[in-house]
Amino acid sequence: MLSGENPYGPASHGRANWGPVWPWMCGLMLAASRLTSLPFHFLVKPPPSLADAGIALLLWRMLGLRGHSPRTAFMVALGYALNPVAILVSGAHGQFDAIPLLLALGALAAFPSVWASAVLLGLGIATKTWVVLLLPFFIQRPGDLRSRLLCGALAVLPLIILLLPYYLDSPATVREHVLAYSGGVDQGWAAVVRVILNLVHGTRRLGEMVPPGWMLLVGKVLVLAGLAAMLVAARRRALDAAAEGVLLAFYIASAGVATQYFLWILPFAHLRRERWLVVYTLAAVAAALGFYLVFYPEVLFGFRSGSFAQAVLHSSARPAFAAAWILATGCWWLVCVAALAALLRAQTRPAA
Repeated sequence: MLSGENPYGPASHGRANWGPVWPWMCGLMLAASRLTSLPFHFLVKPPPSLADAGIALLLWRMLGLRGHSPRTAFMVALGYALNPVAILVSGAHGQFDAIPLLLALGALAAFPSVWASAVLLGLGIATKTWVVLLLPFFIQRPGDLRSRLLCGALAVLPLIILLLPYYLDSPATVREHVLAYSGGVDQGWAAVVRVILNLVHGTRRLGEMVPPGWMLLVGKVLVLAGLAAMLVAARRRALDAAAEGVLLAFYIASAGVATQYFLWILPFAHLRRERWLVVYTLAAVAAALGFYLVFYPEVLFGFRSGSFAQAVLHSSARPAFAAAWILATGCWWLVCVAALAALLRAQTRPAA
């Protein structure tokens, strides 16, 4: 970025698989790192942590507008701010999913204003493309065709405008690494199947888990089927319930669930004060800790832990960490199944 190269070009080796907003921010933080001598891995963490704080404030505001007492609104907002999944993803891992998540929650808060909600959703999609999972449910809500077309156009326009120069320069890599990105096989059913396949084929190597093509194809088909089913099921439900439902369906179906994706559903589950939230958090934290201990111990112990992180990575306890990770991610997946079943069984609520 600082040298003027295309962050999506062949030289990037597919490392940039998001919209252009985060590469620009990384470029600014790298420049700040060079000016201040503060480490880059430190500077990337405040923006998503600030976004988490914004989510907590927005939850407090939304619950107040929905008629909840100030104490209830405060406790729910505090619960999100102190949720260990959010702390692990933003504060330890330094992943930036909280930024598009704040924009998505802002779009929900701005609804039924088509312009405001679509623009906020579009900025979220331009930051990280997973937010597009929510777009069909926003398009579904306005009553007339003109409003629906306007909502869809405004929501995809920011990504098109920001990504177009890079696409014209390197169309193949943008298509492969951004538009067709399938996530990482960190968690969920695909991670369990991948480990089983490794054992069946006689290898216990726990390297980068690149899924076979058939697994990605199955995951994509299941995600599309889940999205279609939720569009039908959510027609007469509140928009926050629809968002929660499609994210749960994605967790259950997708073959590419990266660990940071655990964060996505938390604001919606806190907003709806779901009973399963505590169990979800416990399972997600256990699965995240197991994954980090097996593959990236420096996330937990610091990027300057050096030899200690390497000792953890090559320790005799690694198979035990791997077993705990697979058990925990299986439990997390079952929690998602139970949560979606509870959501679908719930009495139909009026649309938000």
